[in-house]
Amino acid sequence: MKKDDAEKLSQFSKVFGEFIHDLRESKGLTQHQVELESGLSRQYIGYVENGKKAISFYKVWNLARGLKMKCSELIHAFETSQKEIEFPRKQGFLAAADNRKAHGYILRNIKKK
Repeated sequence: MKKDDAEKLSQFSKVFGEFIHDLRESKGLTQHQVELESGLSRQYIGYVENGKKAISFYKVWNLARGLKMKCSELIHAFETSQKEIEFPRKQGFLAAADNRKAHGYILRNIKKK
């Protein structure tokens, strides 16, 4: 991974972690409660909330279950939050994955199925 991409991933992890922490607290849930519902350890949840772990999509899905919401709702809530992040830009086919409009397109199509 390029140094620039690693820095952006680190920045993303911090912003996403703060969002997850704020969301969990706004729902009145403890890390232990999220652990029981998600199957993720409290230690792992803490690492994510502190921006020390880059989280896979599968674990985002589990985390959403622990927060008592659908994965698509969690992603939508993150995208519409006040948390701003600059996504790394790629060339070619994968460029759309970094575009906020593409994320909305993906979410709309997920809801149709």
